[in-house]
Amino acid sequence: MPNCFRLISREDGQPVLLAEIDNRMCAHFGVEPHETMWHRYWYECLGMSFAIGNTIEQTRELFPEHNDTLDWIDANFTVDAWAEVGRARA
Repeated sequence: MPNCFRLISREDGQPVLLAEIDNRMCAHFGVEPHETMWHRYWYECLGMSFAIGNTIEQTRELFPEHNDTLDWIDANFTVDAWAEVGRARA
């Protein structure tokens, strides 16, 4: 049963591809996107926290070194998390 998440744009209410979010994040923080690594490992750390159902505030407690990234995510997106059971979303 995989745990999943996506980030929904606050601007238009649509989900945004995670790679696109990384590109936008890199532009915001003034760094070049890496072709194989996420900016400051946000997907591996913050994404895992979101996927298991943690809120942005709970994620801040787990990863305080990512507060600037979480501020940016919170200003631009809402988190949608779920667990997949078979082919159905739980």
